[in-house]
Amino acid sequence: MMGPFRFFSLNKPSDWKRGMTCNVSIDSAGLALKQTKQYGISVKISLAEWEGGGPGAIADIAPGRQDRIYLLDESAALWLYDPDNRHLEPLLREGHGTFTSFAYLAAVGDTVLAADPYADTPLIAFHAGNSQAVWSYSDYRGESLYPLGASQAGGQFLVFAIVDSDRLVLLRLGSSGQLLAETEIDTDRVFPNGMEALRGRFQLAGMEDGTVWLLDTGTGRLLRLPDGSEPEWFNEAVRQPRPSGIAMDGRGGLFIGDASGEAAGDNQHSLLLAEMSGEACTVRPIASYRGRSDKLLMNASGQLYAWNRTEETVTVLQLLPRTNSCGNGRYEGTWISCSLDSTHSENEWHKAVLDADIEEGLQLRLSWFASDRKTVTLGGRVLDLDQYIADPTVPAEEKLDALKPLWTHTLTNPKDALLVLAKGRYLWLKLEWIGSETASPLLRRLRIYDPRMSYLSYLPAVYQEDEKSRSFLERYLSLFATFMEETDETIAGIARFFDPDATDGPYLRWLASWLGLSPDEHWTEQQLRLWMREAPNLYRFRGTRAAISRMVEICTGEAPMIIEHFQIRHLLENAEFRETASRLYSDDPYTFCVVVKPEHAASDKQKYVLQQLLDAQKPAFTEAKLVVLQPWMNMDMHTYLGINTTLAEPSWLKLDRHATLPYHTVLIDVERDNRMDIHTRLGLDSELE
Repeated sequence: MMGPFRFFSLNKPSDWKRGMTCNVSIDSAGLALKQTKQYGISVKISLAEWEGGGPGAIADIAPGRQDRIYLLDESAALWLYDPDNRHLEPLLREGHGTFTSFAYLAAVGDTVLAADPYADTPLIAFHAGNSQAVWSYSDYRGESLYPLGASQAGGQFLVFAIVDSDRLVLLRLGSSGQLLAETEIDTDRVFPNGMEALRGRFQLAGMEDGTVWLLDTGTGRLLRLPDGSEPEWFNEAVRQPRPSGIAMDGRGGLFIGDASGEAAGDNQHSLLLAEMSGEACTVRPIASYRGRSDKLLMNASGQLYAWNRTEETVTVLQLLPRTNSCGNGRYEGTWISCSLDSTHSENEWHKAVLDADIEEGLQLRLSWFASDRKTVTLGGRVLDLDQYIADPTVPAEEKLDALKPLWTHTLTNPKDALLVLAKGRYLWLKLEWIGSETASPLLRRLRIYDPRMSYLSYLPAVYQEDEKSRSFLERYLSLFATFMEETDETIAGIARFFDPDATDGPYLRWLASWLGLSPDEHWTEQQLRLWMREAPNLYRFRGTRAAISRMVEICTGEAPMIIEHFQIRHLLENAEFRETASRLYSDDPYTFCVVVKPEHAASDKQKYVLQQLLDAQKPAFTEAKLVVLQPWMNMDMHTYLGINTTLAEPSWLKLDRHATLPYHTVLIDVERDNRMDIHTRLGLDSELE
């Protein structure tokens, strides 16, 4: 209907970078206000309100795997709490006698260390899955060991202790208990007045690079212990009433807590982020957290735990995206383009089309300026506008203030905007973002069309005689023109909706449904594209072992282990193993097992999706049995060396300090009468108490 348009398309980072920005980030997704990550409160856990019986007053805590928390109560009982599922279970009940309530807890993976200065065995580690002791230290190279603190970093245990009553040593222990390194600290510098009253005075925090920070809560001094280097003291680094905790995040941030009564008020920030420079330490508060913090901990996921002993709560803080604010405290940003050249004098620019995501309450403003010349007069100076905009020596705020007189029109949240009174060879654009603390408008693409074309040209000349009615009618008809142009563009570009590499969002999932897949929210766009690219081969070999393995690999990211009937036939033919093999794999010759790791089917929904996938791809008249492995070893269950089971160096089973079972001990009991050397089987006819 209308003549062909020309347009300028800005949709790549290189396009946007030709202009100037102020507090706006440019990446492949588009333009948005600059974001940073700051710690904000994720959840607050109460340690006093348990459903049913639970621990008493908490003496110490330690973060574990998958956001779980280990709790030591005043009766020395050890508990495991899963905040996501609100599940509490005991690991060691009251009266176990292994360590006291004065122990310090630390955890690496499923191994929990109790470092107790008052126990017969100062260092003892347990496996969280079965509560069995896996290694211990009753002394340190024949000398007495008195722990003062424990923590973990980089898959290692960190233990700060007094050795032989007169030496301070930092021990680095592997998760299996092996001694990796030791660092002795000059006690004269640390404690000029003696070694008394040291318990509870120190807090440890470690970094992935091996650096350990030690906080002396009595003096507020910090000690940095680089791995393999000399210790370095920061004297009087922490100026807080009662510094109580220290933690390090993956970005090198050093967090310090306060446990004073004054900091417990609602208007006090008791969690600080410290920055070290030479021997100086500057701190700034974490605004999201207020109140007392008796201990700080960092888990493997980067979440920060602040334990308030008085209120019996643990506040979990995690990095959350936050919008950068300008100097005036507002969440605003600006982008100004260099000139767009139409190559024609007195060119009438047509319209701007913006592809943007703008949440309610946010704004994206568009302004423009057109001229036949690149030079303008600003503040009594004649400037080349492009050179001035691109000049890196002029502050952005100064440019924005100087260019204010140029912008004569402003539209708020436009998507398809007619450029009114935009006449000239060159066009400059100004975009302004107004966001919130947590959100920003996102501009993906921008198109500027020219020359001016209107449906008004198809009407009789009488409709164009009056200037005011002509302007209104032109803008009114542009609504219908936009609708028709979008329809024409959609029809012209219909082919991209059938290209899995070009389309996205709901169209990609709709395209996948053409090939017999019903993807839900667990399928990412990358997985869908990969599946559609391989669909011809997958359908060609549908129902085969290779095709099923590849389908599961696309869904989970790792190929499964598939066990067919012929692989276990020899077990079914053996009377001794027939029952176990039948229970684990089935004795049906038309049933096969697909074994996946636990992280690939962590929820019931993921298991359901995998089982549906197997049912759709399996051969006719067969059954696919999904087996999700567990990270522990049971001899008569799905236990596979190198997959979910690892054999470590053998060690003696210690029944107490004076009794052990050596390597060659065998428990047997033909008559099953619960006697030690007559075919005794633990869990069947015998048990250890």
